[in-house]
Amino acid sequence: MAFLADENCYKVHMVRSSELLQPFVTGCHIYETLPDKIDICHDIIFPAWTTIRFIMPGGKVMISLNGEEYRDIPIMAMFGPLSLLVRAQGLPGRIIGCGVTPLGFARLFNFPAVQCANRVLNLEEIWGARAHLLFSALQDCETAEMVMAKFEEFFAPIISKLTEKEVQIAKMMNLLTGSHGIEIDRAAQIIGFSKHQFLRNSKKYFGFAPKILLRRSRFLKSILAVASNPTENPITLIDEGYFDYSHFVKDCHYFFQMSPSEFVKLDKPIAMLSMKVMQKLTGNQVQSLQQIKF
Repeated sequence: MAFLADENCYKVHMVRSSELLQPFVTGCHIYETLPDKIDICHDIIFPAWTTIRFIMPGGKVMISLNGEEYRDIPIMAMFGPLSLLVRAQGLPGRIIGCGVTPLGFARLFNFPAVQCANRVLNLEEIWGARAHLLFSALQDCETAEMVMAKFEEFFAPIISKLTEKEVQIAKMMNLLTGSHGIEIDRAAQIIGFSKHQFLRNSKKYFGFAPKILLRRSRFLKSILAVASNPTENPITLIDEGYFDYSHFVKDCHYFFQMSPSEFVKLDKPIAMLSMKVMQKLTGNQVQSLQQIKF
């Protein structure tokens, strides 16, 4: 299944992974900015699981994370798991990428996710020639379906039945994205881990402590509801787990480094299109709220 959104000078095209690949790769995307209508695109990247992105020839992307100065990212980039909003700006062009679940991360990379949390790494330094082969294969792809076919071919070696431990991690992912009011002790008990195992596996597979991930999912659901309904009273839209609106605002400054009203007003054309497409494709507006079917 694929969806395309085309608005003014921006295009977003997404395809979900096949059923066999979905536990490891959420899907692929093409972001395109038309050069005859805009000089520089300003946008954001939501907190997410790991994402692989390739900047096609002629393009350039700079990012700012946690208030840092803008810096160039590699043309073959691996965005580690993000708890923070990323500000982005770039020249017109195409970006091709795919989302990687915590299970996919463990099969694709031989280091714990916590080592690349809130970081952008050069994929060439991790995969070497394999990164170049994938980059070359993607350059001739005109549609997201063609892109997904290349990713499916590339990721075929990691597709196999989930191990017993991986089933626990999949359940853990679904719990951390869907049950943000739960206590850590109870969450560990449900999964079948001790509290220590739960904490250790959270950092190894997800990149962050479970409390941060539970806060992240609660906040994202709330801020997306606020952003999607700008005429409604935001107090009625935020999660009931917040003590009051100031508690929500505090989380917004933590995860986004700005107030909710500043975020709503922020220029984010591709992110908004991406939210619409992902909602149609998966039922969630952002990748970090998707759950694994197994």
